[in-house]
Amino acid sequence: EDCAVFESGMSAISTALMEFMQPGDLLLYSRPVYGGTDHFINHFLKKLNIQTMRFSVSGTNLFTISDLNKYSIDPETPNAQGGRWYPQSRTISFGLNASL
Repeated sequence: EDCAVFESGMSAISTALMEFMQPGDLLLYSRPVYGGTDHFINHFLKKLNIQTMRFSVSGTNLFTISDLNKYSIDPETPNAQGGRWYPQSRTISFGLNASL
């Protein structure tokens, strides 16, 4: 069997992209990518007429797993004895950055 060994992650990524991508192709990737790869994707591949599209999805406080839920008690509240508080906010973020 054939294999390839690389000294760094950047050389592995750039070699794989250069081997499989052709002018007019679309590269779809997600964050996080480190600085060197981001620069390679957004500058060098554009010169080769390869389109790129970056997407991301993230969320915070989507749900709470606790035995206290059956008593309608949220363990994240500052005062579980019935004091005034605002419920935890849920955040879902979507991102899309296209470079065509």
